[in-house]
Amino acid sequence: MGQDVGKVLPLLGQCLGTPLAEPHAMAVAFCGKTERTALIPDREAGAAQAQRLPQGRVALRIAVGEQLGRELAAGDVLVLTGDLGAGKTQLTKGIAAALGCEGDVTSPTFTIEMVYEGGRLPLYHFDLYRLDDPNQLEDIGLYDVLGADGVCVIEWGEQFADELGDYVSIRVTRLDDDAEPGQEPPRAIDIE
Repeated sequence: MGQDVGKVLPLLGQCLGTPLAEPHAMAVAFCGKTERTALIPDREAGAAQAQRLPQGRVALRIAVGEQLGRELAAGDVLVLTGDLGAGKTQLTKGIAAALGCEGDVTSPTFTIEMVYEGGRLPLYHFDLYRLDDPNQLEDIGLYDVLGADGVCVIEWGEQFADELGDYVSIRVTRLDDDAEPGQEPPRAIDIE
């Protein structure tokens, strides 16, 4: 656990305007109530460029995913944890967009795996919610893509932590107590 957390935390910090240096249970609330800017790394220019992030909470989670996706490399593994509807798939949509993957990103709850290609790297998106035995991981082809030619994003993978090897753990939490009645609650992200 903790693969390349050192590069992910500063990136999220830039995106949210808050320095993130400590890789243990770092929580950042996405309130969406104020204008946010991000320093977007530009590989070709070797510098960062300020850009405005969207105001909506879903759009903000996708934007954070895009920031992560720009920095991910072949073999990177992210395990996304959170309640149903927390925003794991929204983060994955942003990652896919940054990788240049084609197709509409949806949660692979029933298909277990979705593969998105057409960009600089393939994205292997797994949802392990329905699995309960580590022996099933080989059946679904997970071991074929861990550390391979693309980025692997695994929802509900925490139950198989010992089988996954090195990965970055990202928890998305709905902050229901911080929402007005009838309003979509803000989210928090914890990176370990």
